[in-house]
Amino acid sequence: MTANADDTARAGDADTGLLRTILGGQYARVNNAVFSADGRLIVTASQDNTARIWDAESGLLLGTLAGHNTQIYWTRFSPDGKLIATTSADGTVQIHIADLHRLLHRARQQLLIESSR
Repeated sequence: MTANADDTARAGDADTGLLRTILGGQYARVNNAVFSADGRLIVTASQDNTARIWDAESGLLLGTLAGHNTQIYWTRFSPDGKLIATTSADGTVQIHIADLHRLLHRARQQLLIESSR
């Protein structure tokens, strides 16, 4: 799985190394892309302030997760695939219900920066 500056993500076959699908449709650079634990879904995080859920086999867009005010840096599925977490440059973490494409919870991050002195 790769996230790309050309506004796409690309999923390859782990056994053959061949390209399985190209996920297009983000309107800005894709920062992060991950498979669900069962391999059926992919979620991408983009500089267009959205995360998108894709069918891993067909490449079909299944839903868009919105709500962040700035680009999304990171996204992950819960181990059971029912929830998706996203983090953004706006300092928030959002938890979404994967199959409903709906926001469940929003919280502000608390970042700790240690001095190198």
